[in-house]
Amino acid sequence: MTDTTITSELTEGQQWAKGELRLFIDNEETLYRGQYIPILKNLLRKLDKGVYDHEKAPKLWRYLVDRGAREYCQKFGGNVRHDFPKVARDAVAQDYADEFKNDTDAAREHTARSFTRPTLREHTV
Repeated sequence: MTDTTITSELTEGQQWAKGELRLFIDNEETLYRGQYIPILKNLLRKLDKGVYDHEKAPKLWRYLVDRGAREYCQKFGGNVRHDFPKVARDAVAQDYADEFKNDTDAAREHTARSFTRPTLREHTV
């Protein structure tokens, strides 16, 4: 399922849950240092080795999303399954995976262009 397919299946309440969960995860330092950065490093290693699989990436991001949902409910009350349905959590994980892929593709494109540019000639005095 692509990101647009998941997003189009979400109800208004699930869209809100997706946005709220994403904001919470992005702004929670313990999640950022404890899981976000290690997941990024792991995926970058896989990318460097050539074994990165974009179809499997959302599963890895899902660990972060599930932990974020649990911490949100501990902090503000509620039930993870009720407040953040599986479809909404899957959509957040897919967003993280797509964002990673787009960012790394853009970085590769930028790097490729910077290596193909001609070198600057020294100024003659």
